[in-house]
Amino acid sequence: MQNIAFVFVTFISVTIFNECLGYPRGAPSGQCEQMTPSHGSPPQTGASPYEIKVTKTYYVPGENVSVSIESSSDNIKGYLIQARKVGENSTIGTFAALPANGQYVNCGNSQGAITHSTRLAVKTINFDWVPPSGLSGNVSFYATVVKDVSTFWVKLQSQELYKLECTSGDPRCDSGAQLNHSILILLLVGVLVFWQNMV
Repeated sequence: MQNIAFVFVTFISVTIFNECLGYPRGAPSGQCEQMTPSHGSPPQTGASPYEIKVTKTYYVPGENVSVSIESSSDNIKGYLIQARKVGENSTIGTFAALPANGQYVNCGNSQGAITHSTRLAVKTINFDWVPPSGLSGNVSFYATVVKDVSTFWVKLQSQELYKLECTSGDPRCDSGAQLNHSILILLLVGVLVFWQNMV
């Protein structure tokens, strides 16, 4: 009988302990710099099944950058993602919106990082990040991704994004030029339609 009671107490204790260490409701703000979950296990050092992807090789302050955490094999159970200048530890910029079952973490500002709000079972999570005005230098996204309570990778890094220095007429960062170009095309189409109707 004592053995059964011991096994029962041990099971309950381990379950509660894992729940406390596993952060099923996301990473706390105290993990912003190290990004290491208190799961009672060391992070993985081998190849990760997860990848941090970006849709551009550059950024323009104030213009959204699309970034994702992806895996072709293993589910994402939890994560913490933020942007940093390469070689620095401070979080920069803000995330424009929350993905499903995500929540902001105050890492330097109230929308500087995102973590899960409940345990997940997905293979892709998408985000939109907004670089602040005045930002310069190369930027990367860093993410800690959890496969299970004892299997996780810390500070997985995306490719580096460089700051696009805008020049007059560059369609990649001159929204006014894009708008003027679109208006010009519409005017030309209108003139052609008018000309055909006259003939």
